[in-house]
Amino acid sequence: MFSKLNVAMVLLLFSSCSSHTGVRMQDNQAVVQLEQLFADDWENQLKIYPIFATFFGDRRYNALLPAVSVADNERQLAQEETFLARLAEIDQTALTTPHKLNYDIFKLLKQNDIAEYRFKTYLIPISSRSGFHIYFPQLADRVPLRSVEDYENYIARLNGFEDFALSHIELMRTGISEGYVLPGITLKGFEGTIQPHIVKDASESVLFAPFEKFPEAIDEDTRTSLTEAGISAILNSVVPGYEAFLMFMTEEYLPATSDDIAASSLPNGKAYYEHRVRLFTTMDITPKEVHDIGISEVKRIRGEMEDLIRETGFEGSFLEFINFLRTDDQFYVDSPQALMAEVALTLKKMDGLIAVPI
Repeated sequence: MFSKLNVAMVLLLFSSCSSHTGVRMQDNQAVVQLEQLFADDWENQLKIYPIFATFFGDRRYNALLPAVSVADNERQLAQEETFLARLAEIDQTALTTPHKLNYDIFKLLKQNDIAEYRFKTYLIPISSRSGFHIYFPQLADRVPLRSVEDYENYIARLNGFEDFALSHIELMRTGISEGYVLPGITLKGFEGTIQPHIVKDASESVLFAPFEKFPEAIDEDTRTSLTEAGISAILNSVVPGYEAFLMFMTEEYLPATSDDIAASSLPNGKAYYEHRVRLFTTMDITPKEVHDIGISEVKRIRGEMEDLIRETGFEGSFLEFINFLRTDDQFYVDSPQALMAEVALTLKKMDGLIAVPI
């Protein structure tokens, strides 16, 4: 989810740059088409990520949660392909220089998004550090809670959580059936991200926090009714959603996880891994080329370290020098103040050695 939101932020930047640099030309059809494409894509991002839309200030989807079914993801793939096809129809040679850059970036983003959908990464919607079950408890920090309407929207989303969780369970069941599962070792301790939200007293839920402190503009009677509605939503939607997810993870998902941590164990895994290398390096490069660069860099750095050891006059081995650095009294100080002084001095020396681009 959040990687997609980063894309949306970039698209916003596109629109802002093109609108305020004075280069928007209504008579340049290519520019008009490109900016309309950006606007349509941005609108789509807001629609499919309603919590982000709320966070960004668009109030049209304030009571909604994302739709995450396989069919929803397939529809979004088709939409991304349509956007990319529209981009291809724009005459890039007619664009201004900033618009050409935006064109290229947008193309890369869309190609990466389409690849992610085609590799069905949506069938693995969680990890050990992320997922709907981890970011949902942060809801109160991501939405406005200044009015009665804001609270009603918040409660509507709480009431929608059980279905939201069940949709993810069905998505992950499809992942199991098609071979898209996480390595089991990465889920060690996963219960700690779910069990704290299975509460008997709604006030123990982190999602209850907004009902403990209301804006002054909301009267006492309304506070009472909103609190009652919030308690009901937590106990009858949020808690059952987390209970269902914990049961699914324990009884179905964990037994289906893989012992293999390699991406190659996934369907079409080799091609997927190659795609991810290109995605994270932003280069048209193979995994082997990345590995070879790493080996070369390790060799180069180790050589520089060996040279430095010889320059100091130390006569032992590399490992003996490392042990010398870790144990000799000259590399330690006696107080926090002395540590701060040594660090500050070292940082200033580094400042003088780092080239500053002009």
